This record gives sequence, structure tokens and C-alpha cells, in this order.
Amino acid sequence: MASKQGPPKHQNRYAWDPNANRKKNETEVGGKLRPYSQITGVCPRCKEQIDWKRKYGKYKPLTEPAKCQRCSKRNVRQAYHNLCSGCAKEHQVCAKCSCRVERIVGRDCSEVEAEQKTLEEVGFDYAIKNARERERRTLLRTMNKGKSDGSSKIQTTEETKVGELVPATSLEESAELSGDDDDEEEEDNDEDEEQILEDEKIKHKNASNMSFNIVLKLLLVQISHLQTQLGVLLEQLHTNSPESKAVAKFSEQVLGIAISLDKLADSLSSLYSNAPAAEHGMSNVDEDFSDPEESDAEERSLSGKVFNSGELHNYTSPKPNRLNGKKNFLGVEAVYPSIGLPCAGMASNLDRFMTYETHGTCPDDLDMAQKLMAGGCEPLPRRRCFSRSPPHYSRPLSINNSLWTQPSGVNILWNHYKCKDYSCLVSKETTDRRGFFKCADCFDLLKRGWEIPTNESVSAEFTIDEVLWLKPGEIRIGLDFSPTTGTFAAIMRERNVTIASATLNLGAPFNEVIALRGLLPLYISIGSRLPFFDNTLDIVHSTLFLDGWIGMKFLQFVLFDWDRVLRPKGLLWVDRFFCKKEDMKLYLDEFTKMGYRKLLWRVVPKTDKLGDELFFSAVLEKPIRG
Repeated sequence: MASKQGPPKHQNRYAWDPNANRKKNETEVGGKLRPYSQITGVCPRCKEQIDWKRKYGKYKPLTEPAKCQRCSKRNVRQAYHNLCSGCAKEHQVCAKCSCRVERIVGRDCSEVEAEQKTLEEVGFDYAIKNARERERRTLLRTMNKGKSDGSSKIQTTEETKVGELVPATSLEESAELSGDDDDEEEEDNDEDEEQILEDEKIKHKNASNMSFNIVLKLLLVQISHLQTQLGVLLEQLHTNSPESKAVAKFSEQVLGIAISLDKLADSLSSLYSNAPAAEHGMSNVDEDFSDPEESDAEERSLSGKVFNSGELHNYTSPKPNRLNGKKNFLGVEAVYPSIGLPCAGMASNLDRFMTYETHGTCPDDLDMAQKLMAGGCEPLPRRRCFSRSPPHYSRPLSINNSLWTQPSGVNILWNHYKCKDYSCLVSKETTDRRGFFKCADCFDLLKRGWEIPTNESVSAEFTIDEVLWLKPGEIRIGLDFSPTTGTFAAIMRERNVTIASATLNLGAPFNEVIALRGLLPLYISIGSRLPFFDNTLDIVHSTLFLDGWIGMKFLQFVLFDWDRVLRPKGLLWVDRFFCKKEDMKLYLDEFTKMGYRKLLWRVVPKTDKLGDELFFSAVLEKPIRG
């Protein structure tokens, strides 16, 4: 027997961390982007076991539904469960250990999903988001009662499939006794049916009234919280710096908001008090609940589009100017960061985009960012994280050598492209595997273009010298809106013209190559307003981008935006616009309506098709307008 007393010689100073030497991936199950689901349907002992597995990295999530050990159906949707939720509920046992226990942890996930779906269907999700559990369950019971009452009009059985209005046992008797009393019985049945239907309508309206009253009450509670917060804010403003004029003005604005909330609360209170009880009366909102119109459907669809990202709310909230600085700057006392309006329709993707570690490395989500931009969510919100860069970035070439030299592949992040090196972008063997289709040869920097005159009857391409000769010495700055790697801008740079190249990364590193060539990339979509001031650019050029896919209305908005940034007497160069023959006249009319002077104009057949498409090119001069 050992005689030594005291604690063991070696002791652990730190608890074991399963992720100590492992880089955490937030996209895995258990990360910030895919958190663990709530543990439900098990006994407290089994819940502790599953929690331990999650805490110490031993948890293995389900990749597909598992088979239930009782009903043998693949209905098990949670890891480490041996019974499906239906069997566990039917036999009142734990879904993991199959033991009969007094208490089951959590609610069944199917019930939670059904409740959430019900709330989204009627559009109450936003109204009860911050409500208490008791009020939320009350609203659900009321709606379910209304549904069950409305669906109990005619009850049937599996054996007879006959409704209560005509009992199954009386079918033959009714046929035998029909004789002379048919008319009287039909009238009696019609009266009974009408009475039953009328009763069901009244029940349905009463349930709707109850739901409406509950929602009004929840809105009043939330408005009351806002009024309390505004009162505290006003008190702090007057207490901290009562002599400041800027603070006094801001206090007046806050006071105006508080007064508006008071008026809204009074209106809702009167509506809540005047709402009819569950009687046989009619309500002025019954029609809205029974037969919603289009505007109500739109409100319900928008109510679910709520941003959940806390970082996004931090970004979009107003940022007041500092008191010790220039409080009123450019006529405003706060900065209001902006995002695109269509972002509301892409709330889940935008929440993922704004989920990251502050002051850490940004997620590798360039595809997600471009998807949001292409969907109209532009401008994207700013983020407080460091963008990823190529790990072996090398020194760029000088401006004298970078224009026509193939850039180094180590200066490009290839994670999101099918090609993993620059040779793949230009090789003829990888034509079908490059991942992009627009501007097929633009990564081959040996192919310059716009320099050799072409036959007017065959080609719609003008040369750059031909266009610059129209305005000698006047073309200095401009924009190229095309799927490009900057070749047009490089040729113009050799002629002392600065061009900004606007394009997205259409399956390949377009913007990266433009920058590596020493040119200016502009990463915006065609749906975005150009970030230039009015009447500033000498030339706007677009090639092989605006074609038959664009609608007439949208083309008008694009053309007028280009007209806005062009200076008077500036040039609009439409380069090889193509569409079907029958549509060409419609597009030409849109360009003609701009009232530009036609300096160059050419329409030729598109020879790579079977004669059903045309090329159109033009150089147009913007007129001087008063």
C-alpha cells in the first residue's frame, strides 16, 4: 500500500478542448452558420449524454433519415434517436433509450415546424416575434379552433363515406319513403343545410375576431415597450447636455417620433376596444381574414423577410455624428448606411453573408456576394472583417510591361473558379471546362482587336482610331461596360485615354486580371446606378453584353443612366449589339428615341447563326440640352 499522501504528481491545469489543434469551420454542423438543432423527445438522462457528445466533439449528425425500430419507417430525423417522434409519442417513451419516463425534454420538432408554418401562412410571424410563449400558444389555439370548426361542416366515416346530413342507415329508407313527401323533405333538408352553413360561418368569424384581438394586443405591447425606451432616451438627452443646440434638435426629432407612436397606440387601442366579441355580429375586418386581397398577401410575404443577423442591424442602424466634432455634416446629423431594396427578398442569404467573426478573416463567400449583387442586393453592406488574399502574392509588373503580359497565377484566388491556373483560361483543350462563356478569348492577351479596319458589309466592328478621329483630343476619360479583361481599356491607355472597366466575375477572374494589367476594374452589376457624377465622362462603350436578352423597359433605364454620366457632345459607342431580326427594329427605336446624332451606324448579319440574328453597331453623339 502506498504511503505517499496528497494529490497526484501530474495534474491537468486546463480542460480538454476537442478543437485545440483544429481550425473551426463555421459551415459545418455545429458552427455559426449551421448550429445544432434543439434536443427534443428524449429523457433528461439521454439529453445529458447527447449534450456531452456535442460539447466534446463526439457528436455525429444524421445525414439522412434513419429507420424507426418500432414502425420500421425512415422517420427518425434526429441523431441518436431509435424511435421516430410518432412512435415515441404514441407509447410515451424516450426516443433514444425507449424507456417510459415521467418527463420528456423539449417539444417535438414536427410540432414546432407546423406552428411556424401556420404563423407564416397567416402573416403573424412578425407581429408575435417578441411575444411571450403564453400569448403565442393562445393565438395558435385560436387559429386551430377556427380551422377545426370550419372543417367540421360534413363529417364522414371510412365505412359509409356519407355525411351527417344524410345518415348512412337511412339511405334505403329514404329511397323507399320518397313517394309523395319528396318535396317537403327536400325543403326541410335545404333549410337544415343553410342553417348549418350559417352557424359555421359565424364560428369562423368569431375565431377570426379572436385572432385579430390577440394580434392587436401584441402590437400594443410592443408599442408600449418602444414608448418606454423613447422616454428613457429623452430623459438622458435633456439630462446630459441640455444646452447643446444639436442635442436639442435631436431631442425634438425623438419627441416627434414619440408623439407619432402615441397617436398610433391610441388608434390601435380604440380599434381593439371596438372590435366585436365572439358573438353573432359582423366585424369590419372579417372580410380581410376570410378573403384576403392582393395587398394583404404582399404584406404577409414581406413580414417573413426579416433580417436576423445582428451585425447587419448594427450596420444599417443610423450612426450619429460625434458631439465634439462636426455634428451637422452635409446637412445631416447621422450617417445612414444603405443596402439594396431587393435584399429584403434575399434575407437568408444576406444573413449568411453578414455572419462572420468581427476583426477576423472574412468567410470564403465570393460566390454568395456576387449572387446577391446579381439578384439586385446592391450595394452590399460593409463588413468588419479582413478579405482573403492569395497566400503567395508576388510583386506586380510595372505599368510598361503589365498591359500585354500574361499575369502570374499566384496573384489570383482560384477557389471559386473551375480553372485553377491561368493556362486553363487560354488553352484550346479546356474550352468546354473553363466555366465561362462570355468573352471566350479575352484572357488571351495576344488578341487585341479594334485596330484593323474591317469590311463594312461583313463586320460591325469599328476601330478605336476611327472613333477617336471623330473627336480629336477630346476623349480623355470613359467607361467600358462589357464582359472584359481590360483589352479595350489597355488599347485606349496607349492613346492616353483612361477607361474604367465595369464587369462581374462571370465564372472567371475578370476583375483580378484587369487590376493585374494596371487598369481600373469596376465591380458592379448592370442593375446598379453608375457611381459617376452627371456630365463627366467623354465616352461610354459597351460590347457583346447588351443584346437580345434585355427587356425594353430596363434598356431605357440603362441608356438614360449612361446619358446622365456622359458630358454634352460625348460619345456613346454601342459595339456589336445583336438580337433576332424581328426584334432589331424595336431596339433601334429605343436608341433613336435618345435624340443622339448618328456619327457611325452599321447593321450586318451575324454570320455564326443561321441568318436569324443581326449585329448592330453605332457611335452616337450626345446633344446639348438646356
